[in-house]
Amino acid sequence: MSASGVPAATEDAAAAAASGTVLETPNNRESRDGRGTTPRSYSFGSHGRLRPGWHYPQKGKYELHPSLIQEMTSQLENTRLPEKDYWDDTEVTTAVLWGFTNLLLLIIAVLALQLPLLNYLRGRPPIDLEFLLWSLDGAVTTLLLYAAMVLGSFSVFALHWLAANGWISVPLRELLYRFACGIHLLVPYKVFLNRSLSPVPAFFIGLQSLVLLLKNHSYYFGIRAKQIERHGMCPDLVSLKRFLYFLVIPSLVYRVEGYVHSPRIRMGFLLRRTLEALGCMFLIYELVVYSMMPVFKQVNQLSTVEFIVELMIPAVLLWTLLFIATFEVILNVFAEVTYFGDRRFYEDWWNSTNLAEFSRKWNRPVHDWLYLHVYRCLMRRGYTKLVAQLFVFLFSAIFHEMLLSITFLRVRAWMFTLMMLQIPLIYLAKLVPAEDAGHPVLRRGANLFFWFGMFFGPALLFLLYSKDYYQNT
Repeated sequence: MSASGVPAATEDAAAAAASGTVLETPNNRESRDGRGTTPRSYSFGSHGRLRPGWHYPQKGKYELHPSLIQEMTSQLENTRLPEKDYWDDTEVTTAVLWGFTNLLLLIIAVLALQLPLLNYLRGRPPIDLEFLLWSLDGAVTTLLLYAAMVLGSFSVFALHWLAANGWISVPLRELLYRFACGIHLLVPYKVFLNRSLSPVPAFFIGLQSLVLLLKNHSYYFGIRAKQIERHGMCPDLVSLKRFLYFLVIPSLVYRVEGYVHSPRIRMGFLLRRTLEALGCMFLIYELVVYSMMPVFKQVNQLSTVEFIVELMIPAVLLWTLLFIATFEVILNVFAEVTYFGDRRFYEDWWNSTNLAEFSRKWNRPVHDWLYLHVYRCLMRRGYTKLVAQLFVFLFSAIFHEMLLSITFLRVRAWMFTLMMLQIPLIYLAKLVPAEDAGHPVLRRGANLFFWFGMFFGPALLFLLYSKDYYQNT
């Protein structure tokens, strides 16, 4: 104790602070001797500030304290999702970012409501309904075509039921199945091209046609493979209840052994998803009507560069909103009402470093179908891995081209060509170790290049198809 009544250690610390020196403590003395203490862990409460009990920095060196962003990043990277087949999205750690989430939602709400409010204040209709009325034109025809396709899907079930009960032979079943597939694919396709449907209902009916085709194929070969495995027709495998369930669940792969089921239907979850669906549709409508349609109508007056620059941001926003509406909202609603427990409809495609990783992650239902019914089928037949991968890409390119051909009511090959041109880019990307976590600079650069493609590719496709569409209408 000093004469002033202040503890000597405190007095020495004050003098040291005034002179700019650092007192030697047991902690930093051990650090200089090479016997330093173990690194301390930081919590969200620190925010990079000194707390009581932290050791003093070494003399002549700086001690780096993590910022809040660094702490959040480290914490979120170490957060693992529950390793269960069915898990509630509320179990994911999001408490740290709830303020930023609120800010993002508020910005989206203001941008969505800004234009209708300004139109109302200026004496104009809040929303232009011309595009909506155009999209609803032919809605009755669209629903009738969809109902006819769903009824046609029962032919696949009927063929298995007739063969399992001895009404038809197996070779006849195989022949009739291929005939039914051709009818399901070609007849609706011909009907679409002969009717003047607007792109929105044409896109919907074309997408549902392909979905039903993939489901029918998976159901037929799933039952057939199990019958071959059991060396019998096994009538118990052909169940109308299971077939109807498979038609409505958000999966394209039929599993004879069944699916993981969720424990109950959550009404709050359904309500939230319904509101999200309405919000996504409203944003998509505003984006198309006010940001994209004016550019489409000037496609023959604008240069190629002007058109692409005008549509780069709207195109990637439209793609993102459609992705959210489909994989995060619609598929989850169907999964909830059918007690379907496997909600892994996509992975972290936004972190992709090449197109192969993106193709594998962004659409898990289609990826699983292609892997099971194309890739593994070809591998079992003795084809090499490279050939099997090329056929997977070929099938995917054909399906995408068929969908766009139905949407714009004319057969072109722009989408097919661009997707096939991605193959050499994929194999060139394998020469760069961008997926390795030990090369963060390469990984970031590859991800930026991927996102540039996401901005440029959809805008280029819109240019090619809209120019052709407006020149012939």
